[in-house]
Amino acid sequence: MFSTFPREVDISVKCFLGDGSDDRPFVVGVTTKSLLRSANRDPASVILHVDATFQLDQVSYPVIVCGLCDGSRRFHLLALFLTSQLEEAHFFSAFAALRAMFAQVTGERLSVRYVMGDADSAQFNAMRSVFRIDCTYTYLMCFYHVVAKVRVAVKERMRGLHGDIVAMVYRDIYDLHISFTEDEYFTRKKEMLFQWNKRPELDTFRMYMEKQWLSRNSSNWQCYLTPSGFAATNNPFNCGAWVPSSSKTGQAPPSTGDISSYDCFLREHVHDRCSINFLIDGTSDEVVRVLAAQPPRFYIPSRGRSDEALDVAAQFSVSYARMEVDSQPSTGWPVNLTADYCPCRYHAKMNCRVHWNFALHVRSHGDGTGEKLMVNRSRKRRNDAEINRREPGRPMNAGHALQKD
Repeated sequence: MFSTFPREVDISVKCFLGDGSDDRPFVVGVTTKSLLRSANRDPASVILHVDATFQLDQVSYPVIVCGLCDGSRRFHLLALFLTSQLEEAHFFSAFAALRAMFAQVTGERLSVRYVMGDADSAQFNAMRSVFRIDCTYTYLMCFYHVVAKVRVAVKERMRGLHGDIVAMVYRDIYDLHISFTEDEYFTRKKEMLFQWNKRPELDTFRMYMEKQWLSRNSSNWQCYLTPSGFAATNNPFNCGAWVPSSSKTGQAPPSTGDISSYDCFLREHVHDRCSINFLIDGTSDEVVRVLAAQPPRFYIPSRGRSDEALDVAAQFSVSYARMEVDSQPSTGWPVNLTADYCPCRYHAKMNCRVHWNFALHVRSHGDGTGEKLMVNRSRKRRNDAEINRREPGRPMNAGHALQKD
């Protein structure tokens, strides 16, 4: 059963609902007990997502969506808030009411370790005022929001530039996003700004990036800030964060990864037995070298999204596909079956073990979905009746050694 709760109550313990004006703001939350109880888990294992959507009612009131996302990138709704505006006071009332309702239902305080939002300063300040009292968390920036804003800035500040320069800018930004250590991030950031400084036509865009997305509260959109498998966006419909790069469907795959659609892009690399590489190769039987080929790219048909959002989703898909073959050795990825480890960046970010499942399938230890097969203990027995029917001596149909027919 759904329950509604206001931002505060008056002296007579009655719900206080404003009329939506500046003096009397309107903030009402909607949730259920089961949703709140399901959120009572380890804060380090989930991300609290906060996003706002519009045009859902006749009076143009925005709706604040609060939910949790686990390591398999599955979204669990926590509460919805209908509010008259998106000012800091409205966010503060919504977050405070959520914590109060959570404590009333579960008897525990709502703690967070990771929070993902957009570049709205009102949302950031309200989150800090409510949760910084007893929580130490990392405020993450929705990478989909970053790419969408960068796309607008590219059109405004890089008008008339060659397409190769624009592609280089996008590639550098995604390489910065796919940084798995803080040292790697600062090294790539320094190299990126150094290359952009060589091009005077990028001065305006470079200053925009440094001011907006590489400093202050909007700079936390790198992969190393969260554990493997966590979502990088608030938008569940962008292709790069939910769909494998060579998948032909728009459905989210399981976290293990199904290799049925990867058969034509993956193969095992085996040295020729007559080569010196075969003799000096010290790879153990636990390691399978999987050679991945980058599939051709395509646009996913629009499903109620604008063309602008479709372009951003396609950019996600292209850039995440590069992660499967980026820095791949010529002999393929050394996949360790015992340690369940693949050194590719796609596995490190998405925790999608496609290469590992393929290696299991090659060694006949698993099927195409990653499920391990049972050991076959049966023995092939010879038919005693056929053995007794054989004539002793040399078979009659066996010809001479030099016979051609």
